[in-house]
Parts: sequence; C-alpha cells; structure tokens
Amino acid sequence: MKILDEIAKRIAELEGKIAKAMESGEIDTELKLKKRLYKLKIEAIETLQKEADKEEEMSAMELIEKVKSLPKRPKYLTGVEALDAPGTLEGFESGTFVQIAGASGAGKTTLAMQILANVARYERCYLFSYEMGMRRSAYRLEKLLATEAQRKNLKVRLKGNDIEVIEKIVRIRAREGYRFFVIDSKMKIEHEGHAGKEHEKWSAVSTRLAILCQELDVILILINQISEESEKTGRFALKGSGDQKYDADVILFVVKDEKSGGRVIHCTKNRQENERLYSRPWTLEQEPNYTEVVYEMPQIA
Repeated sequence: MKILDEIAKRIAELEGKIAKAMESGEIDTELKLKKRLYKLKIEAIETLQKEADKEEEMSAMELIEKVKSLPKRPKYLTGVEALDAPGTLEGFESGTFVQIAGASGAGKTTLAMQILANVARYERCYLFSYEMGMRRSAYRLEKLLATEAQRKNLKVRLKGNDIEVIEKIVRIRAREGYRFFVIDSKMKIEHEGHAGKEHEKWSAVSTRLAILCQELDVILILINQISEESEKTGRFALKGSGDQKYDADVILFVVKDEKSGGRVIHCTKNRQENERLYSRPWTLEQEPNYTEVVYEMPQIA
C-alpha cells in the first residue's frame, strides 16, 4: 500500500533523528521528534483502519463482479424426493443452515438419517447423536448404511454436547473435508457460558451454528422441536423462539397425518437460490434415491 509505505519511510527517518538527538543530548529536539513520531504512528493506524473499512464495503456492481469471479458453489442432492424433486428445494447448497422440526414421533431424526445415508455414499458426513445412545444409534445406522463406503464416510459422536465442543469439532472436521453435519438434537445442546433466559440461550446457539455454516461453507442440519402452542394450533413455530427462525437458511416441518400415518414435509423458509416454499408427502419407509450428484449453481447473469 503506497500511503503506508510512505508513512513507514517517514517513521524510519524520524527514529533515526531521535537516535541522533539522544546521542547528542538534545533533549528538547528529542521530545519534539517523539511527538511527531507518535502522531505519525496514529496516522498509520487510522490509515489501516480506513483501508479495512473499505474492504468491508463495496458498490452493488463490485459485489456482483466479485461473486462472478468466485468458484461456483456446490449443491448436493439428499436422496429424499421431497427435498430433491423439481419444484422443491432441489438439494442443499453449501453453506446452508437447516432446521428440521416437528412433534415427538413425527420422523425428524428418520428424515435426517435418510439424508445422511445417501450423502455418505459420496461425501464425508458427521453425526452428533445425543438422543439415541450407542446401541440404538448403531442399530439404526446398520439398517441404513448398506455399503462399506457409507459406513466409513459417516463419523458419529455420542458425547460432548456443549456448543463450544460442537463448534470446535465442526471446524476441525471441516478442515479435513467434511461437508455435512447433523445435530440430534437442539434440546440436548448445552451452553455453559450462557446464563440468560432459555430463549436467549437458543438464539445464541442458532446464531453460532449459522455463522459456522457461512464461514466454513458447510451444510449443518439441526433437529428441533415445534413449540407447545404449535402442537395445539397446528401452526409452524420452532420451540424456544428467539432468533432461531432468522438464523436458519432452510426450515422444514415434518407433520404426521394421524389418519393415514403418512408424513408431510412443509418447507416454510428457503434462502437458497430458488427461494421456493412448498409442502410434499414423505414416508418413513421411503427408499432413498441414491444418486451421486454434486452439481454447481449457475453463475449470476
């Protein structure tokens, strides 16, 4: 940076003059030079701050051009028709924070496990399994993961449910190439450093997970519950309220039809490229459509 180079040159010259003044015992000259040096260093700091501020802002044209120059973002199919078919989400974009919510027994974990089973055929995945325990986790995974590749690609963690631990593990595994993470479930996450109200705790947790997705460009699925009011009224709201809804990129509600026993997936929020909201039937016994797909989003026109 030319301006900083010039300031650095002036600082070096002043420091040389100060050294000479000290050697000759010219105290007044030394003090004057040190004041000038102090002001010059302040100028250097302010210049650095201005340059940093410039990097954080840009015109709309600069933003569009910058995005065009970036590598295309991958988008992954999940193997679940209600999430992949035309007219749906059509897969998950990298950097997406997904919340899957529903009443107890609706099939939230089953849906997440189906997604993991398919993705594990071609991508390394990570499951934070805090709900099922070791034996139940092993039983369900044995049924779902049919190939050796799937079983090797899926890493499972049963303990360490504080948000600090979760964040650390996601960062480490992301550096190793893991792109998909599932946390089962939000209600088991601890936040020892947060002493506020319950909804504030969940807001803090969801915010940190959303930042992880953006920063590391990973897909993270958090299994959640619906609020007690939603169970009574049939409306869709996440348990714990707070900023969870705003932090999520995609929100999926799994609802059980008590008469037919079938399920419906309602996509009530979608920040992905197509921004599509919809409802689609889904069955717990559905065979995943295993397709090894990693396709790229089109560039901005």
